[in-house]
Amino acid sequence: MPRQPTGEIRRYTRRDGTTTYTLRFRARGERWNIRLGTDEEGWTERRAQKELFKQLALVQAGVWEPPVPNAPPKEEEAFHLVATRWLREKELALKDTSVADLRWRLECHLLPHFASWLPSAIDEQAIHKYKVEKLRESRDLARAIAAGQKLRDERNQPIKPLGNESINKTLRTLGEVLDFADRWSGVRRPNPVRTGRVMLKGSKPRRDFLEPEDLVEAIDAAGTLDAPRLTGESLERGERARRLRDDEKMSWARVAEDLDVAVSTAVYLYRRSPGLTDPARAPRPRRAIIATLGCSGLRAGELCDLDWQDIDFAHGVIRVRDAKTEAGARHVHMTPALRDELLAYRADQEEPVLPTRQPSQPGQASGAPGTTSSSESWPRRSGGSTRSGPTKGALPSRGSPTTPSDAPTSHPSSPSARIRPMS
Repeated sequence: MPRQPTGEIRRYTRRDGTTTYTLRFRARGERWNIRLGTDEEGWTERRAQKELFKQLALVQAGVWEPPVPNAPPKEEEAFHLVATRWLREKELALKDTSVADLRWRLECHLLPHFASWLPSAIDEQAIHKYKVEKLRESRDLARAIAAGQKLRDERNQPIKPLGNESINKTLRTLGEVLDFADRWSGVRRPNPVRTGRVMLKGSKPRRDFLEPEDLVEAIDAAGTLDAPRLTGESLERGERARRLRDDEKMSWARVAEDLDVAVSTAVYLYRRSPGLTDPARAPRPRRAIIATLGCSGLRAGELCDLDWQDIDFAHGVIRVRDAKTEAGARHVHMTPALRDELLAYRADQEEPVLPTRQPSQPGQASGAPGTTSSSESWPRRSGGSTRSGPTKGALPSRGSPTTPSDAPTSHPSSPSARIRPMS
């Protein structure tokens, strides 16, 4: 078992009576003295003790990092050092995948070109040369691939030529690093990425969409798929299910037992029975799904989360309580056509809006009376969130930067252009 880290609080009283608090402990094989502040700045014995416990806990967990000096450097730092400091701050607030993408932009593209440059020397002309270099690399790679060459990087991933949008992403990162350099040095300089016309023209993504008449045809086609298609023995069993349920008033469990099927199958056969007085009573979930997605713009997950109490027919509103983002919780106004579709779907719908196939309880099939809606099988985010998701672990080691596996690579990154830890 590793040795528990220890430390102490040191106090120094100045001639003017001000007390300075400092922490002293060992980390990374060295002894550190971390100045906290003075009593005039709000530091007390109790606050210093809490800070000591916090620092020792980070040391014990192996994630402690030396503090970044607050004073700006007297001389301007090279782009490499500024980019390293900028990325260290970004890592505190971003996910690992986002940090890996930023490392790819820096290590594979920006640092090989600007590593030794001073930020103040990077002007619009220097950025233009960088763009020309990247465009030339992309053209050469495209020609080699077209000639049948199979190019791979050091991770054995296919090398792909950079598109204009990927080059623009590196330029935006360059602009952020230059802004950071200005804030760090306290000198305001025009940012050539912001002030100049340096961005390449990107191609707009082709997005397919439906015309109104196409949506009507899609809804009708979904309704056709919902139409009863039972023949032979299934029709006879459906008629028997109708007689047992309507004439003899048997429960669904007894109907299913008599037919030797699951409860959900008994409901299915009953609703498609030729003995129904109104054939339109057969549920048409596919038609309702396509109509709701096309006329309201809900996401698939939001649609599956709907309960009947979320649909306000009186005011023509669908309440989205659980969305992909917090801002996505909203009220969606229904068109008159969508309202009519959902009212027709609900006329004989005793179950949740769109029940799933996954049973909500052991031995109970979805779609049977009493089952929970699909929204109950999806964890809610409101209140105490139970929705599972990727948990953010410890920050990746700055000594072993990574590159996203799906990021296009123009050439292997130079070892001298790596983002290293600040000592």
